[in-house]
Amino acid sequence: MAPPLDQGQTPDAALPAPALTKPRMLVVFDTSGSMTWTPRRARQCVWNCGMPQQGACYADNDASGCPPGVPCLEDSFCAPWTYGDGSADYPGVDHDGNGLADDSRMFIAKEALRSTLLGVTELEFGLMRYAQEEGDLIRSTGICSGCEQLFRSQYDAYPFAIDEGAINYDGQLISCQRGGELLVPIADDARGAIVSWMDHVETFPYDVSGNRELRGDGNTPIAGSLRSALTLFRDQVIPGDERQNCRPYFVLLLTDGEETCETAADGGPDQAVLEAAARDLLELRVEGRATPVRTFVIGFGEDTEGSATLDAIAAAGGTDQAHFGSDEMALQRALSEIIQQVITQESCN
Repeated sequence: MAPPLDQGQTPDAALPAPALTKPRMLVVFDTSGSMTWTPRRARQCVWNCGMPQQGACYADNDASGCPPGVPCLEDSFCAPWTYGDGSADYPGVDHDGNGLADDSRMFIAKEALRSTLLGVTELEFGLMRYAQEEGDLIRSTGICSGCEQLFRSQYDAYPFAIDEGAINYDGQLISCQRGGELLVPIADDARGAIVSWMDHVETFPYDVSGNRELRGDGNTPIAGSLRSALTLFRDQVIPGDERQNCRPYFVLLLTDGEETCETAADGGPDQAVLEAAARDLLELRVEGRATPVRTFVIGFGEDTEGSATLDAIAAAGGTDQAHFGSDEMALQRALSEIIQQVITQESCN
C-alpha cells in the first residue's frame, strides 16, 4: 500500500501537465519586384516582328500567343510579367487563361503560406519582409526614394509610362540598404496579424493603421535580412524568453531568387557573406549560452531551381539543403515538410 500523502501533497495524476514549449519561427518573405512574375515561363509564343530583340516586340501582341501587353521574348516564350500580384487593387494579367488573376509568385506564395499558418497551432510565428518605405503611392515608374535613374515599377504595364504603376511601398534602393524589416513580432497569437498582410486587400488612400499588404518592389537582400533576423533574435526574442533554455528557434526564408545586393566580383551572389550570415544565426550565443537559430530556405520559381547558393545557405544554417518549388502544390509541400521537422514535443520543467 502506498504511504499516505502529506498535507498539501498532490497525486501525480492531479499534477498539471508540463507546458508545451512551442518553437518560434520568423518567416522572411521575399518582396522583391520579381515576385510579381509568374513562377515559370511556360507559355510559348511567336515573334511578330522582323528583328527579334528582347522586350521590343509589342505590336499586335495578341497574335504572338502572349497575354495582352506581355511581350514574346527571343527564346519564344512569353515574358513572366503579370504587372500585378493577384490582389483586389493590382490583379495583374491572366497568363494561364483560367480567368483569374492568380498567376504571380506573390499571389501563390501568399496563398500557400496563409493556408499553412492557419493550419498550424504548434508554432509561434513572426513576419519579416525585405525592407521597404511606405507612403501614399510613393513608388511608380521613375519615382523611388534616392533613385538617380529611372527604375520601372513592376506594377506598370507596357508602355511603362512615367508615374504609372504606383504603389504604397518602395524597396528599390531601401531593400539593399536596410536588409530585412520586421512587420509582425513573433508571438503565439500573431497569425491574424500575419494573414492580414497577405489577404490581397489594402486600405486606400494609404493608412499606416489600416490594412496594409505585401507588395513586390525592390531587390533581394538575403544576407542583410538574415543579419536583421540575427539582431531580432539576439536583442529581443531570446533575452525576453523565459523558456530559452529549451525552446527551438528558426528562420524560414522564402525567396524567388538569389542575393542581388551583396555580390562577388563576377556579379553573382557573395557566397561567403551569405553563408556567414546563416552561420552566425546558427552559432548565436545570448548571455554566454548557445541559442542556435536554424535557417530553412525555400526557393520558389524557376529562377531558383537547384540553386547551389540557396543549398549552401541552408547547410550553413543547420538545415542541410534548401527546398524548391515552382507551383502552389510544391510550395505547400515544402512548407509542410519544414513544419513537420520543426514541431517538437519538448517541454520545460
